[in-house]
Amino acid sequence: MPAKRTMPSLALLLVACGLASAVALAGCSRTQKQAAPAAVASTPLPTDPDTVVVRMGEYLKTIKAFTLSPEISWDEVLPSGPKIQYVGSAVITVRRPDRLRADISSDDGERSIFYDGKALSVHGKILNVYATVDAPPTLDAMFNTVLNEYDLGLPLVDILYQSVHGTLLDGVKEGMVVGRSRVRGVLCDHVAFHQDDVDWQLWVEASSTPLPRRIVITTLGEPGLPQYQADLNWDLSPRIDESMFAFAPPKDAARIKLATLRAEAAPQARTDSQE
Repeated sequence: MPAKRTMPSLALLLVACGLASAVALAGCSRTQKQAAPAAVASTPLPTDPDTVVVRMGEYLKTIKAFTLSPEISWDEVLPSGPKIQYVGSAVITVRRPDRLRADISSDDGERSIFYDGKALSVHGKILNVYATVDAPPTLDAMFNTVLNEYDLGLPLVDILYQSVHGTLLDGVKEGMVVGRSRVRGVLCDHVAFHQDDVDWQLWVEASSTPLPRRIVITTLGEPGLPQYQADLNWDLSPRIDESMFAFAPPKDAARIKLATLRAEAAPQARTDSQE
């Protein structure tokens, strides 16, 4: 179940490590609708939105290394009423089961995240501050730590984690196949899901390589219905050097504590909001 988002940070780690075959569709009691027929394509248009998510997850599980370059936009509704859109981008390189590097640039700052199977480090570039903590030996276990212990601001990591553990579609009230459309020239199956507090849409490549190409999340419980959108660009044959996952603090960088969920109000511990 996607959560509301306020900034991109590590955007689309939803796919880092595979979005998960285990989407636990059995027993899902919700209405499913199919939109009007789309244009003729090379593969049959699915009739069940769940099958699109499952097929994507099964394929992603087979990818051992990749570089993902998402382009992100997200809304913030100001107390006085206006809705402001912010933008960001990232370059995320993953080598399963235990390596990750993310370089993130957005309207709220620039930061890099390093994971080498032993430690997780975050470097805020503008203020030249960093935090390093011990980390579990696998990506899945590391994401579990990030979600449950640290206030790191990693929107969409929750989608990854819920997908891996078979709960992505929990709470969904209705799903539908919208049809076929192109995302940056790539033909995709467009599916949409409705929950009590969010609507979310997914565009998945309609080919033998069913990669997610776009996700849009609309928060229903907030004024102005703010949206989060990420377009995903993939490289499945990345050039990887082991050194890219190791973090060495830059000269004069100040070490700070990584914020925890139990102390998330401490401003000195928030690398994302300081920049």
